[in-house]
Amino acid sequence: MYLIFSEILQKMGITPYRLCKDTGISQSTLTNWKNGNYVPKIDKLRKIADYLGVSLEYLMGKSNGSAPEGSNAHSGCEICTVVSGNGMSGIHIFDGDTVLIRRQEQIENGEIGAFMINGRTELKRFYLTDDGYTVLLSENKSVLPLVYPAGKEIPALIGKAIGVKWK
Repeated sequence: MYLIFSEILQKMGITPYRLCKDTGISQSTLTNWKNGNYVPKIDKLRKIADYLGVSLEYLMGKSNGSAPEGSNAHSGCEICTVVSGNGMSGIHIFDGDTVLIRRQEQIENGEIGAFMINGRTELKRFYLTDDGYTVLLSENKSVLPLVYPAGKEIPALIGKAIGVKWK
């Protein structure tokens, strides 16, 4: 079961430390789980599954597939991530909402993607300008856009946002 958990973290670009910090689950719990000393209690497993956007059954190895069955599954969705912050509030995506993401290597101008920025998954609207600049734009006027000149490496694209489940 820990192997499934570890694979999900790796695919989503989330560190165990980040998960612990965001969920309040202690690092010793994960270490003991990894070392086979015990399996976390069901309430902690549920918290982990909710945070990762997968069903408890998937986390426990009782269902298969890249888009786990359960309340967070969505046709074409491979990753579900819970929004932290209000960077996309201008399009009614708020803190605590779940965004459904389909893995892909490219997105079109104006589409919303999930990008790995400073170790965090962030939603940004993508634009490639005629003069070669890449602009990653939040949908909140108080958040400055990220602008990358031609030739400068941009944050890694995880995939395209394909839906939202509001809390």
